[in-house]
Amino acid sequence: ILTPGEAGEPHRRRLAERAGEEAAFWLRLVEARDAVLASDWASALRELKLLDTRAPIARRDLVYYWMGVTLSALGEHTNAVHALHDAVRIDPNWEFARARLISQLLLLDRVEEAVLRAAPMERPRTAEGAFAVARAVTAAIERGGVGTFGVSDGLSSLRELTRRSP
Repeated sequence: ILTPGEAGEPHRRRLAERAGEEAAFWLRLVEARDAVLASDWASALRELKLLDTRAPIARRDLVYYWMGVTLSALGEHTNAVHALHDAVRIDPNWEFARARLISQLLLLDRVEEAVLRAAPMERPRTAEGAFAVARAVTAAIERGGVGTFGVSDGLSSLRELTRRSP
């Protein structure tokens, strides 16, 4: 199976030649992702809405992630949060989706919720995850506390981030 990241033009043609729902899903997802990358928000939204009802349950996290990216670009931040929350619900370990969710929550000034969403990434595996945790902890500290997310955990994530930085 080709992942969206592998779907250049030669791969896209091979995928289009395949029969079946799974190939059709990946092809539509690639089209939606390409529309997002080209800032063609109307096309992206149209493709993603079609995919939302047809995607295999196990792959809806991808649909919801790209839906969140698209809705955010359109300024629909509350709806972007809902879509990204669904992506994280389906795949709680997907740091990119969780980091994007945290960023959207902070954009809406929902700091406490952002901190709660950052807590499972106590030891981020990606730079995006580490930055999201750092932003959430920083926002919470600026508000005078970090709620249920301990300061030491937040500082530990900040140290992890600086270790990974060049």
